[in-house]
Amino acid sequence: MSSRIARLATCNLCQWSMDFDGNLKRIKASIEESRVLGARYRVGPELEVPGYGCEDHFNELDTETHSWECIGDLIVNGYSNGMVIDIGAPVSHKGVRYNCRIFILNSKVLLIRPKMDLANDGNYREPRYFSTWKARKALDEFQLPHEIRKATGQKSCPIGDGYLQFVDATLAAETCEELFTPAAPHIDLALAGVQIITNGSGSHHQLRKLNVRLDLMRSATSKAGGAYLYANQQGCDGGRLYYDGCACVIVNGDLVKQGSQFSVREVETVVADIDLDQIDTYRGALSSMRDQSSKAEAFPVVYVDFSLCIDGTYLPSQSISPRYLSPEEEIGRGPGCWLWDYLRRSGASGFLLPLSGGADSASVAAIVGCMCQMIMENIPIDAGLKKDVERVCNIEDASLIQTHQDLARMILTTVYMGTANSSNETRMRASRLSTEIGAYHLDVKIDTVVSALTALFSAVTGKMPKFKVHGGTHSENAALQNIQARIRMVIAFLLAQLMPWATGKSGFLLVLGSGNVDEALRGYLTKYDCSSADLNPIGGVSKQDLRRFLRWAADALGYMTLAEIEAAPPTAELEPLDGSGKITQTDEADMGMTYEELSVFGRLRKINMCGPVSMYKALAGIWRNIHPPNVIADKVKHFFRQYSINRHKVTVLTPSYHAENYSPDDNRFDHRQFLYNMPTLSSSPRTGRGPARFVLPLNSNSRRRQVQGRIQGVKSKKNGEKSSSLDIDVFETIGTDKDTSKFEPFSNGLNLFRSLDTSEPVSFDGQEKVEFDPLRDGPLRYLGYSNELGEAFSAWLFPGGVSLSYAVAIGYVLFDTWDKYTKTLTEAEEVLGARRLPGVVDKDRLVSIIGLERGVDTLIWQLLASVILPGYTIHTVVGISSSICNRVLESSLGDDLFSRLGHAFMLEPESLQSLSEKSLPTFLGLLAIPFIVHPIDSGVHGVLNATLRKQLRKYICIQGKGAQAGLPICAECQK
Repeated sequence: MSSRIARLATCNLCQWSMDFDGNLKRIKASIEESRVLGARYRVGPELEVPGYGCEDHFNELDTETHSWECIGDLIVNGYSNGMVIDIGAPVSHKGVRYNCRIFILNSKVLLIRPKMDLANDGNYREPRYFSTWKARKALDEFQLPHEIRKATGQKSCPIGDGYLQFVDATLAAETCEELFTPAAPHIDLALAGVQIITNGSGSHHQLRKLNVRLDLMRSATSKAGGAYLYANQQGCDGGRLYYDGCACVIVNGDLVKQGSQFSVREVETVVADIDLDQIDTYRGALSSMRDQSSKAEAFPVVYVDFSLCIDGTYLPSQSISPRYLSPEEEIGRGPGCWLWDYLRRSGASGFLLPLSGGADSASVAAIVGCMCQMIMENIPIDAGLKKDVERVCNIEDASLIQTHQDLARMILTTVYMGTANSSNETRMRASRLSTEIGAYHLDVKIDTVVSALTALFSAVTGKMPKFKVHGGTHSENAALQNIQARIRMVIAFLLAQLMPWATGKSGFLLVLGSGNVDEALRGYLTKYDCSSADLNPIGGVSKQDLRRFLRWAADALGYMTLAEIEAAPPTAELEPLDGSGKITQTDEADMGMTYEELSVFGRLRKINMCGPVSMYKALAGIWRNIHPPNVIADKVKHFFRQYSINRHKVTVLTPSYHAENYSPDDNRFDHRQFLYNMPTLSSSPRTGRGPARFVLPLNSNSRRRQVQGRIQGVKSKKNGEKSSSLDIDVFETIGTDKDTSKFEPFSNGLNLFRSLDTSEPVSFDGQEKVEFDPLRDGPLRYLGYSNELGEAFSAWLFPGGVSLSYAVAIGYVLFDTWDKYTKTLTEAEEVLGARRLPGVVDKDRLVSIIGLERGVDTLIWQLLASVILPGYTIHTVVGISSSICNRVLESSLGDDLFSRLGHAFMLEPESLQSLSEKSLPTFLGLLAIPFIVHPIDSGVHGVLNATLRKQLRKYICIQGKGAQAGLPICAECQK
């Protein structure tokens, strides 16, 4: 007895929203390919007839009417003869519109299955156009449209939640989002005995998403058995999304067929032979499956007199390993295919890319290069692709194109728009990369245009703006940078419109943007600069992923200059170069945060849905071994401030390829206001600067009272122990009606003291050192108390004894200063030596300045906190107590007291009086020592943090170029 082998087909289709003729043509091609391969069933993508991305066009009756016209065409022209075709289209039943699967066989509509769970998050808004089918496990009667009744004579068909019972197999469908739901339909269908489950999907690409999709399908059939056929749209259908195909077939948890994830081809059909007996055997071996199936609720069944199994002896398709592309290859192929779809369907004749020689624009150039390589690989096997290339390039025979560089020269024009602030290194990198890709390259100097605009401003106002390095203000500096950026946008569009005419060609070029998702989130871009373009293939990709992509592309695509570009520090090159022609401006220094930190902020904000407080709490755990709490709090405040004041820029972002689920795309993915109330984000309405104000709950041991406060950062204890809660300025909002507006000198003075930052300084790398320090934590630390002991025992010591105690204390201070200085030099050398520093940074000089800062800070703090202030305090305590004792002893009360004590202890009153004159001041001096240590230490830290340390840090960050080196302690200098 032969096995029951069902030959089934699924497909990837490159559909285009509202392109009914083109979509129908591709549906027919996939059906014909399935028929040629002997398939008895074919499933297509979700809403394949009108295209998934029609959006508000679904609300138009025309969309549904044209969809039924296309289905009628398939029926009339025999595409359903001898094969079950499963088509995705919108259907209205009793005045309600549904997203449906339509099963057709031999010109008869067998069943319409509406979608029961709609996608309504991220990029999806299906409930805006469709409703869910509420009648679970129930069928209704659907009255077919007039054109279908006229063509087939069939008046109605079943609609609802049921399955098809063929002669030799059972088959049912679920649609896209239903696979991802907790109570997915495939579970109940499998328990009801359905052997084959199909899924026509419209699932977009997102980096690292494919494994999630495959895992869900493999898991579903692994625990419940059965075959799962997955069809998907592949390509761009007119929006920001790219649907990444990967049609596949899975049987009993094993992948047996897998289509391509990215392709420049329009139709790809995947056929598998499935052994239905293996499915029944697999399920029969699962005792829990048998038990649950025996009590499962039945589904309504539509009986079909047709066999899905093929005649003859065939072997079932065998298990294969899933093909997963690396994120770097996904970045190259996904946006590359997206660009090709736009180019061939827009009527444009190519792309124009402002190429700066930096990482972002180089990534875009490499993606276009990858696109050209994919096209050249497929031209010999795809006649439709060959025609598209001939039309775009305006040539007669695309087969005459020899290399991908030849194709790139026809399609891609790059332009380096340099100014006096541009370095020769970036200019040469841009030129070499264009040559490697094969692009037509222009090198344009735009200084004359910049000078014309600044001269115009000067003529209007009588003033000439200057860069900050030339003595200008922040506003002048920003304006001069923005002029350069915006002029580049204007020139880019001018060239895009006229370059085909200038080179004797026809058409126009699409301008490509090159801003990444992290810069859009932070707002690190000029509104209406080169980020304003027709398309942006990397607008949804993080900077970290782009740098990894550049390293991959240098090797995999053969563009070796990309490795050099990736190794260079990111810079906008909008500020003047230094005297040697080196850059002085870096992106991370400008932003006040690293790209790695920015990516973490973005994921927490969007994916984890964190506000400022919850983000701080999350980062306090994530970065607990990297930054102290006060640094984390500062970083969170700085991010949210910059995000808020720059949010308006996302309203004009160029349409970008969606690749990350933390994209700030304001168009349809990240719905938030673009105007924030800035006074609420600052500590003082007068200055408009400072941390945001939040309402935070106190710990449970303080009755969890609600307080209003500002994150100030957590002060660490002297012994290095870190606090786990926020240190906030508290104003009670419960249980008090006190008028806080009155001037109270004592209270104001106390608040001023409390407002001082009395925390110990963190290291130059932003980390709080908590390791054991022999001079601070071991027995040697008591040498620092020698002068205090000397002052306390001054009455007992030999002449010069107190001075000797000060010499010991000062010696300890000098030794500790040298220890901290040398250790910091060694540490700075190791840390900075492991980093890739901008050319403007002199590492040896920066290391010396860091060591000097640590030495000066240690010396001043130790002299004040260990020698001068405690010595003076104990000297004062001993002096005052000696004066009081002398007055008491010289009085009649003293004479009487010591007379009685001498008689009681059988001592001479004079000897006892002399002993008391020395002992009592010494005792009081020793007693005071433990009580003055913490106030003096904290007070000195507070004063130095407010004065000397700010200047020392500024010297490191500015004179030592620490800000350009990205030192965490320079975060304030970078703002």
